[in-house]
Amino acid sequence: MRDYLPRQLSRAVITAACALVALLLATTAAGSPDDLGRAGRGLFRRCSPTSTEGHGPWAGSFYSFPLGIVVLVGVVTAVLALRQIVRRPRPENPSGLIVSDDVLRRRAANAVTGACGVLVTIPLIGVSLVTAAGLLSITCRPVSWTVTGWILIALIAPWLVLLGWSAAAIFSPRYRTRAVQGVS
Repeated sequence: MRDYLPRQLSRAVITAACALVALLLATTAAGSPDDLGRAGRGLFRRCSPTSTEGHGPWAGSFYSFPLGIVVLVGVVTAVLALRQIVRRPRPENPSGLIVSDDVLRRRAANAVTGACGVLVTIPLIGVSLVTAAGLLSITCRPVSWTVTGWILIALIAPWLVLLGWSAAAIFSPRYRTRAVQGVS
């Protein structure tokens, strides 16, 4: 399978997926029940012995579990699709068609990897924004929350670049042209 995957895009998507998992785990751990008692929907901080501050929505367990399941199902589906792409039989007449077949397999693997990138980066951008907003909205926040909030905001730019790169892997005529030229 590795022979057909786009190396740089694959690494970037894996990095984004790891960042999403880490962020969802952190927000789930920090989540608190909201004012209606629903678990994982708010972020609360005790400012003093007599006052607390809260912010919601928060990407706690109420949101992170369903989101994590959707992304996991999508990634597993992508891996199964890649497996089918790689394992499908070669053409009957291998004279000169092997190169064309490899080009088609690479193109398909590139598109599936791009789709995975879109699947991972859209929620990563959303969770980063919601988390940063929550961390920065608490007025009595510790310095670590301020730093983390601004880091999350700064990371949105590279995640947007990855989203564009992933979308290009799916829709770019450059990739389609290359695959079609390899077949003829």
